[in-house]
Amino acid sequence: MSRSYMMALLCTAFLFSTVVSAFAGAKLLVVSQDESILQVFDADSWKLIGGVRTGRGPHEVIATPDGRYAFVGDFESVDNTVTKIDLHEYQRVQAIKMDPFYGPHDLAITKDGKRLFVTCEKSRTIIEVNPDTGELVTNYNTLALMTHKLVLSPDEEFIFATNNNHNNLSVIDLVKGDHERYIKCGKGAEALDVTPDGKFIWVANRIGQSISILDVAERKEIETISCPGYPMRLRITPDGKRVLLTMGTRGVLAVIDVASRQEVGAVETGNLPLGLTIRPDGKRAFVSNAKDNKVSVIDLDALTVVKVLKTAKGPDGLAYVAK
Repeated sequence: MSRSYMMALLCTAFLFSTVVSAFAGAKLLVVSQDESILQVFDADSWKLIGGVRTGRGPHEVIATPDGRYAFVGDFESVDNTVTKIDLHEYQRVQAIKMDPFYGPHDLAITKDGKRLFVTCEKSRTIIEVNPDTGELVTNYNTLALMTHKLVLSPDEEFIFATNNNHNNLSVIDLVKGDHERYIKCGKGAEALDVTPDGKFIWVANRIGQSISILDVAERKEIETISCPGYPMRLRITPDGKRVLLTMGTRGVLAVIDVASRQEVGAVETGNLPLGLTIRPDGKRAFVSNAKDNKVSVIDLDALTVVKVLKTAKGPDGLAYVAK
């Protein structure tokens, strides 16, 4: 075997291992409203490794469970699209037209990656999309202004979605395929999450500056907690012990102990913290600061910022792609 042939094989093997490593590594996805772009950061080195144009004014992003694709709600786009992005090639591979439903905002996807759900705020509805083809499969009417954020129940039999202007939450029964009911929340019901055991929903009420705790089985609000500082996004840690909130006017990530219902910590992040996601092991949280054009990486054990990532203008939605 010639020396030049051996060198060629070694170079090919090196390039292949580099590409596989790039595909396999954990990533942080950040969408920026003002520049209409999805940025991809390597979650080990924190280097910017990709950037893809989206439709105008993206707000939220989600990745498929296998980490191959991302979907972005192009909320302010005149084309009224959800952008599908290949996270291996860093290309916009599809602009999914949502007509006749308008204002695609938040997204959720099932664990098998076969069903994608999108809130369409301007049409008072939630749309199911086939993530492979981009086909609009069905719609679930909420009949409520600004159906804003949504989550799937742990068993994936229900969708829970906040209706911002109606101060309530919609329950969508995915087995029966209909809108089951509303559950009363606080004023300006904004963000929400379900406890890992599926028994409770925590809702951040932005205008009311409060948190509603809902009993899933009873389908009712059982407790309200004062939460001054304009709560914008809410996530429950994977162990179910803490609730994290981005606080718009306080400029912090607030941490609430689920058992005591008390705030047990607050981490300064920046000007107008919006987006929030948590690493699957519960060790890190990520907060986008819209007015500072940065993302804060937070150690949830020490409650300190351990890294700051500079982003495009107006960062909002975040998603973490595990290895």
